[in-house]
Amino acid sequence: MKHKFSQYSVAFLVCVLTLIWCGHKEVFASSPPIENMKKSCVKILLYNARNKKPISVGSGFLVGQGNYVVTNVHVIYSSDEDLQRADCRRQDVVPLIYRNDRVKNPSEIEEVSFLSNEKDLAILKLKDKFDCPSVTFAKSKSVKETDQVYAIGFPLAGELDPQEVLIIIPKVTGGVVSAKSMLRSNIAMYQTDAAINGGNSGGPLFNQQGNIIGINQLKSNLGPGIGWAIQVEELLPELEKLGIPFKVYPGDTSYLNSKIFWGILLVCLAGSLAMLFFFFSKPPKTKTGEGEERWSPLPPQPSGKPILLCTSGEHKNAKIDIGQKPIVLGRSLSFSNLILASPDISKKHCSVWFDRTDNVVKIKDENSLNKTFLSNGTRIAPNQAVSLRHGEGFYLVDPSNAFQIIVENPVYDDKTRKAYAR
Repeated sequence: MKHKFSQYSVAFLVCVLTLIWCGHKEVFASSPPIENMKKSCVKILLYNARNKKPISVGSGFLVGQGNYVVTNVHVIYSSDEDLQRADCRRQDVVPLIYRNDRVKNPSEIEEVSFLSNEKDLAILKLKDKFDCPSVTFAKSKSVKETDQVYAIGFPLAGELDPQEVLIIIPKVTGGVVSAKSMLRSNIAMYQTDAAINGGNSGGPLFNQQGNIIGINQLKSNLGPGIGWAIQVEELLPELEKLGIPFKVYPGDTSYLNSKIFWGILLVCLAGSLAMLFFFFSKPPKTKTGEGEERWSPLPPQPSGKPILLCTSGEHKNAKIDIGQKPIVLGRSLSFSNLILASPDISKKHCSVWFDRTDNVVKIKDENSLNKTFLSNGTRIAPNQAVSLRHGEGFYLVDPSNAFQIIVENPVYDDKTRKAYAR
């Protein structure tokens, strides 16, 4: 009974811990995975193909194992004012994709795989892929107001010089989700107070767990602390249509912030620990001659001469005295002193000896190939001593090589006799 309840309590505790891990393993993280978040971000620079001068800058992020970039339409198609200022026509504009490890080796765009002016979203296929960790998206059902978020991108700073390493390092700004909104022909948006400045457009908006929840788009001219990001639900169907693989975080995790959830979890953990303590700290009950119950160990071994009885196999009915020096069972003369010829037996399979201190016979599996088992079929763990008492047995590989522990001329005191009589 003790063993069964101990198993139940351990299983219950494992289930509770698994619930925490599978439900929301990131809940234990002290900070978001900023470095991994940065690796998915790229800088998009538009150049005048005639004079190689930069026209404008924006941000994007890698998807599809680094073969595609997601950004805003307005990042890759400059305004007429930008073109006039750069003294070029639209066909002269060349977009290049940079990352801090590809400053001198940017990628060109092979094709625009998707473009929606209504959503202000574009998916670009690259000529040269980037190595990057897979990004994970989180849908709006897992996002609530006041959630911590991070906008990552390349805001305009200083001179637009692609050879300057410092401006290819993505910048991180933090804030919270202020609201969920439907704007511009029912396009789902987030309002956030994370700083979104010129150059941030097209970059990812991450949650605390490092999952992308939106695509940064613009800041409001009505005042500071108001920025907008497009929810990923506007992007994911387009990735699916193009056959671009992506991962979505599994569902709403807001329940993990609930006081009720953590209260129930705390009670479950406390109950599991109490069960473990109760059932592991006390061995089974036995009754004394006076009828009162007390806690005691397994039945004591009767005094006498311990014998190893071969109950099957090539040594059947043989009796071998067990002393404090181990009897080693195996098929090799070099390692064993009780030889079993079966090829399934290891050279040094197991050892048996008498422990005078505990007054029991002990057996240890010597890391055998085909294992050693107790008579009830329970495997004996390698290199761990197991106690065997009068009448108990074991076998090597299968019951055709079975042995039993007996005590010749056993002498029982009152306590031992009553224990075995039960």
